[in-house]
Amino acid sequence: MFMNRNLLTLFPHFHTVMFSGKIISIFRILSMVVLFSGVVGCRSSKDIVKKPSESDAKRLDQLIFEHGNYEYLSSKVEFKFVPKNGVSAGMRGTIKLRRDSCLILSVQPFAGIEVLKCLIRKDSIFIVSRLHQTYAVEDLSVLKASQYLNLELIQSILFNRIFVFGETHPTPMDLSKFEWHKQKDGNYFRWPDENYIFDFCLNKDGQYSDFKASNPEKQQKIQITYSLFQDETAGEMPYRILFSTDGLKSTFKFQITYLKPDFETPADFRFEIPSKYKRETTAELVKRFQTML
Repeated sequence: MFMNRNLLTLFPHFHTVMFSGKIISIFRILSMVVLFSGVVGCRSSKDIVKKPSESDAKRLDQLIFEHGNYEYLSSKVEFKFVPKNGVSAGMRGTIKLRRDSCLILSVQPFAGIEVLKCLIRKDSIFIVSRLHQTYAVEDLSVLKASQYLNLELIQSILFNRIFVFGETHPTPMDLSKFEWHKQKDGNYFRWPDENYIFDFCLNKDGQYSDFKASNPEKQQKIQITYSLFQDETAGEMPYRILFSTDGLKSTFKFQITYLKPDFETPADFRFEIPSKYKRETTAELVKRFQTML
């Protein structure tokens, strides 16, 4: 459990902890899924645009409300990071998620030794550096992209669910805004947001295999690709998730592979911060790791 400190007051401006080489920021990669200027979507010159049919709407409903409908996720994972100009880095870690409650990420690059631990809650994020015996706390509501960056979005990404940005429980009116696009290589649902266009692409097997988004005024790209699908109780689940960007200030590929995930068993969600650890801002933690480059 948390130590007896007033950790949720006087939050500093949000920055992300950043690593290179063998130590990278997992939360920074996840957050960049939504902190972007625009992305090119799936649309081709040969796609057919129409409102979803009754069967298409039923499939959309399943992919939003039923698919990946788990209370828990607990898994050892393998992370792989490939920067635009640099050597790829791989490491092990763990992910633990309790739906609509919290997510804990642990990074263990050195023979199972934990160097970074991160707790994401509905309203805040806690980052602990074991290397430096320091920690940081941030309030998610201060972010300019708080409408997009939240726990609901992250859990939908990890559970391979289609989502509506900013809506925990989409209404029938929300669902009616989706367009259904048919094309040769696969079909996709399109959600026209105020600032972006979001495409949720289905492959020929009907699996939700790609998320793409676009701002027509930009040439930058970001994409999430799902693969290694396995049968689970709440539908086929991908054991590999690949995040990729192109044209952004930070261009990279980041991959998460689940190693024997458990989607149903409650896990231990205690997150302790030793009393001897010193509180810093995330900007200060960045500087600490930059000295290791």
